[in-house]
Amino acid sequence: MTNVFSPSQYFANIVGALSVGLADRIVEETEALVGVGANASAALVLIGSRPDLTIDDLRHGMKLTHSATVRTVMRLNAAGLVEKRSGRDGRSVYLRLNAKGRRDMNRALQLREKIVGEALSALNPAELAQFGAMAARVLPKVVTRSETAEVICRLCDGKVCTDAECPLTKERDCQLGAEHG
Repeated sequence: MTNVFSPSQYFANIVGALSVGLADRIVEETEALVGVGANASAALVLIGSRPDLTIDDLRHGMKLTHSATVRTVMRLNAAGLVEKRSGRDGRSVYLRLNAKGRRDMNRALQLREKIVGEALSALNPAELAQFGAMAARVLPKVVTRSETAEVICRLCDGKVCTDAECPLTKERDCQLGAEHG
């Protein structure tokens, strides 16, 4: 007896495998490039895209525990990539990339772009535009209460996908409004 699956089940399986495979490859290769351990490349991108990010902000953006975030920041600081500055109240610590950190962040973003570009090279320009438009419609459905837009975009190049063009801007704005409202 053979199982019969619908085309939608088959295509959902393919999209799921594509998502997991791309994510795994991006994380593995960008982490190896930065060479500072787990979460380093995503932390660099988040810190670099939001100057004066706090450890708590970084923790939320990476979905890590406070202690795991502190360890990541300690490794980045020891590697000479991140500078820590005390906040006005003396309790907060603000994070900022130094020149070496910005170079490594840019190298990680370029590697991510190369990996995704290689995967998408099987598509012609019209197919790529269609695939991108469909992905932009689906992407907001990925955001849940535990998966914020910032978490999903933690390895995105913010210079490429501006707020006006980002399919997750509305979701991020709603989340920020809920946090501050």
